Amino acid sequence: MGIAERRLHERQERARRILEAALLVFAREGLRPATMEAIAAEAQLGKGTIYYYYPSKEALLGSLITAMAEEYFRGLLEGAADQTTPVAIATGVSRALLAHYKRQPELFRVIHMVLGEPEPRPRTAVTAFTTAHLGWLRQLEAAISGTLGVHRVPIRPFITLLGTYSHGLLFEVVAGRQPDRLLAEATTTFRALLSPPPQKASTGLKDQKNIQEG
Repeated sequence: MGIAERRLHERQERARRILEAALLVFAREGLRPATMEAIAAEAQLGKGTIYYYYPSKEALLGSLITAMAEEYFRGLLEGAADQTTPVAIATGVSRALLAHYKRQPELFRVIHMVLGEPEPRPRTAVTAFTTAHLGWLRQLEAAISGTLGVHRVPIRPFITLLGTYSHGLLFEVVAGRQPDRLLAEATTTFRALLSPPPQKASTGLKDQKNIQEG
């Protein structure tokens, strides 16, 4: 490894350490109480080093959400991959979301703070999350449109349902609901909403009347 390549690797590693430290500090202390000094201490770096990479706390939070949201939404998309029914797609996304929470609950707490923060809101972070969310919805639509077409499920209402339900799961799991219980409830809900209606019996009251009159 040459000198330039090694320096680039060191900068990337340092930036990663800063983002990991920021995630822990924001999740533990809150968006407003968290300080750059606390993040520097968590990363075991000097405060000046933090400011060299990120000129402000808001810029650091925006970069954190951009980096974390990409991984988060990619996981949700993978949850929908190769599913063959609308119920399986919706359940797969919910399962992926809750599995990610178990791996990294700090991310969910920070996203919850970003979306629920009163004015003045952290605009950079909100924009980063919104952009990632809209990108995920477009990718999801492209990935599942064929399956929904086969099952005659309109794609726009389905996407709206899934996006809204996913955000609801995020808020509920951060509020303390058990992930496994939430997944069971989500599965029941999606089956009730998206499963095809049962076939009517071939012989109804009208058919019985015709038989009797015949």
